Amino acid sequence: MSAGTKEVAKLMEIMPESELNFALELTRKQVQARDTDFKKLTMREKAELTEAQKEIENGESVSHKDINWE
Repeated sequence: MSAGTKEVAKLMEIMPESELNFALELTRKQVQARDTDFKKLTMREKAELTEAQKEIENGESVSHKDINWE
């Protein structure tokens, strides 16, 4: 979690309940304005997907069929 995200979370914790819904709706609108269908990746998501792809290519992953799901 970035420092900015941590700060926002702290501020949300101390925000009066009466203002919390407004802040939540504002945040949703800002995110949707950036990504109307919520398909854009964050830098962190891109890094995680890149790392996962490397693990798959290097044989460092386990196939779903090889997992005992019971």
